[in-house]
Amino acid sequence: FKPLPVRQFFGRILLRLKCYMKKIQIGDILKISLFPFVVYVVANAFNRLYSGYNILWWLNVLFHFLGGLSMATSGWVILNLAKNYKKIKTANIFIDFILIINFVMAMAVIWEVHELISDIYFFTNAQISNADTMKDLIMGGLGALFFCLAWLIRRLAARLAK
Repeated sequence: FKPLPVRQFFGRILLRLKCYMKKIQIGDILKISLFPFVVYVVANAFNRLYSGYNILWWLNVLFHFLGGLSMATSGWVILNLAKNYKKIKTANIFIDFILIINFVMAMAVIWEVHELISDIYFFTNAQISNADTMKDLIMGGLGALFFCLAWLIRRLAARLAK
């Protein structure tokens, strides 16, 4: 095994991405990004209106839950696209749940790192404390769990209806 030079390695990755992007339609991109984008825009609007959720503190909790729910929806769409393009095959629905919840939690961690960087370099006050950060991560995870449970109930109801 001989490692590839860095330039050739990234060239191969970009070539693969280009091939995948030819298959993905604009509608797929909208399905992936629309719900998280709407949650982000509405959350920022409320954040500005209510000065950092100081007046209505529960909006912060609600929007982190909705962020987890919206990212779970996007993860589900990405998973189904990967299955349709035969890039991934999962054994059962519980593996799908694990993949979706891991996707959401990874996005939540990236978001919290974004908040930390904005606090350090732009002097915002997005992360009040460690407890607030943990609450945000937990609410995102609960949003993902809610999505997975709703999906399971829907699938079971569809099976019982047959």
